[in-house]
Amino acid sequence: MNARTSLLTCVALFGLLGACRGRPLERAARIFGDEEAVERVRGGGQPTVLFIVLDTVRADHMGVCGYNRPNTPYLEHLVKDVEGVSFTCGAHAPGPWTVPSHASYFTGLQVPEHGSDRMGLVFPSHIPTLAEKMKEKGFQSVMLTANPTLSELSGLQRGFDLIRRPKTLTEIRRDDVKDELKSLLDQADPDRPLFLFVNLLDAHDPYPRIPEGVGWVPAQPQLIYDVHAKTADAPYHRYFNGQMPEDRKREYERVASNGYDYGIFLDDQNVKEVLRTLRKDGWMENGFRLVLTSDHGEFLGEHGMLRHGCWIWEPVTNVPFLYFDSNQRTPVDLSPPFTALHAWDLLLEGALPEPRREALSFSNFRPEDIKQGADMAALWTSATEKLVWWNDAYHQLDLRADPLEMSPKPLPPDHPKAAALAQWAASHQQHLEATRHQKVDPALKQQLMDLGYWEGGEGDPPPAEPTPTTPTPAAP
Repeated sequence: MNARTSLLTCVALFGLLGACRGRPLERAARIFGDEEAVERVRGGGQPTVLFIVLDTVRADHMGVCGYNRPNTPYLEHLVKDVEGVSFTCGAHAPGPWTVPSHASYFTGLQVPEHGSDRMGLVFPSHIPTLAEKMKEKGFQSVMLTANPTLSELSGLQRGFDLIRRPKTLTEIRRDDVKDELKSLLDQADPDRPLFLFVNLLDAHDPYPRIPEGVGWVPAQPQLIYDVHAKTADAPYHRYFNGQMPEDRKREYERVASNGYDYGIFLDDQNVKEVLRTLRKDGWMENGFRLVLTSDHGEFLGEHGMLRHGCWIWEPVTNVPFLYFDSNQRTPVDLSPPFTALHAWDLLLEGALPEPRREALSFSNFRPEDIKQGADMAALWTSATEKLVWWNDAYHQLDLRADPLEMSPKPLPPDHPKAAALAQWAASHQQHLEATRHQKVDPALKQQLMDLGYWEGGEGDPPPAEPTPTTPTPAAP
């Protein structure tokens, strides 16, 4: 095999990501060949830094994590075929819904430290953000978010130079992503390095229509939960209020799972389109650094729940995490327990801190929500052990023996991590008390209600004690 044949073979196998075995990407044209050459090398000689959040994607529903549906073919290609890719299915999100997890990713702080997890509260203006930090390094910061919750009102856009945010949860999906990204990149300064944040939303409800001919999942219409409907025949509310027969509940969960799994497939394909668009536009000619994770997962019937909400059981906290630096060949150690909060460290520094951060997640009770949730704190000590503060007590879970988390045991006071959990639980309680009576921003509240994140009625949520009303693990 001559040199030209070897190069073309490498291009065919690994071209989309831009790294061949033994060849970290330095110049995209060297990898992709003349037909992929770009008109202009962009980025001012610096590598592009890319942060992709697969909104609402739980790890155990991804083919790349061993799920029985082939819904992540592109990510499987990256993980299996590209040298230097680091990947884990055992990461944990800082929070169980969009705002607290993104606030953590954008600040490098745990939820009690930044305090941005109450509905209608604006992100604190005194905390430096990831976009601002990247600007200090000379980067221009660009945001493409398919989730409108990351709004100017929320404060989570601070530091970004260019922003594209939709008004609805369905405006930027499927093929819209590549066109929206191209439009944003056309406005960017080609002579400045690029930090790009992308939120992909295809796995978030309403779940997408599944066309005929997919093969691994049956065709079905778009599934809309219609969380605001309060009529007697609204399926979403009948499900939670115990008015839906058991066989109908199982069918409802099956249809939801189908739409969700297909949404993950669309996310997977959009990851490929994001990378392809950056390459074609010349932003990868100097290499790139990529972090890909999720902000939370999704309930699909576990614990009698749908969507996500404010609980921190595994379906909404266990997320994927991928890291790649085209100028490094050695993978990074992502062995669990691993917190997705390390996105901050890898994006800014290209390395993990020593010691590594603890894997933590936090949630709070929401009286305005039909799912309500609970004030909880979780600390993972290994791939299979999870410690939880809940209902003012401390619990220990063996995720191997009890994967559904239905039988927590009392946490022994002499457990090596008992004091650490107690410290974080106290910090979380202080934060909750400090924010429970704060007035919400009326415009932000209305925005969240319009998007289905806030299901309550008039006025601010009243102070209340956490009293779970949905199926939860049995008390120890």
